[in-house]
Amino acid sequence: MKRMIGIVAVLTWLGLGNIVSAEELLPWQIEQVSIASSGEHSLKIDDRVLFFEVPTELPTQSFRASEVITRGGKYEDWLKRKGEYTKDCFGQDWNFYTLGIPLLGIDAQFSIQAKLHVKTSPANRDTRYTSLDKGDFSKPEELRVNMERTRGVINHKTPIEEVIINNRKWYRYYKNSKLYPDELIDYYITGLAPDRYLEVQIRLYPVPVYSDRYPRYVPEEQRPGWMKKAVKYKEQVISSLRITAPEGSKEPDLYAVEALMPPTVSP
Repeated sequence: MKRMIGIVAVLTWLGLGNIVSAEELLPWQIEQVSIASSGEHSLKIDDRVLFFEVPTELPTQSFRASEVITRGGKYEDWLKRKGEYTKDCFGQDWNFYTLGIPLLGIDAQFSIQAKLHVKTSPANRDTRYTSLDKGDFSKPEELRVNMERTRGVINHKTPIEEVIINNRKWYRYYKNSKLYPDELIDYYITGLAPDRYLEVQIRLYPVPVYSDRYPRYVPEEQRPGWMKKAVKYKEQVISSLRITAPEGSKEPDLYAVEALMPPTVSP
């Protein structure tokens, strides 16, 4: 196969963007921790904790951030100067080989990555910076409107839908890659604060390109073996996502859902 799913993702897996000590990390960099076991894992994102699972059939490569920190002097200084940055939270990447033998080459690839998007305050975004991002991300409807504004003008994407995962609202849609129409990208996004949101991105490659070029998951009965596994892994990881409330906060979390309901994560 001539390409990996993304050059940036490959560099992330290899840690080439993070070869510095924890004290020297730039605002968007993280200290990586390799994951070598299945089951539930967690990481701290400022004053919250994110929980996620790693499937029993371990990814080809997997990592999490030791901790995601976005509060403090150098982070605030960067936002004042640049207005935004993104930090990796965790990643899981599977290669599916011809006949299961790596030396014979890669037939297909599947990845799950979680990223925290940090922006300057809503007021600054409206008056000082030219970022397309607008609104208060702690309010679900404003996050949804912002997603409509920023997800591009390409026609080959699904409508944004609200899904519930472990009693939390997320917004989900999927689209074809701009560069590679046979790559399906599936997004799950939830707000954490007025100036930040969490994005979980799923990529599958290659998938069929339909005549209408509308992105969709292959019907279950038509999926090749690798895709059946990928969808199973995706549902396991997405349905495991849990985010704790901020420590000591008394502010209402507008994404929290009181009633217990099963996760809505199927294709």
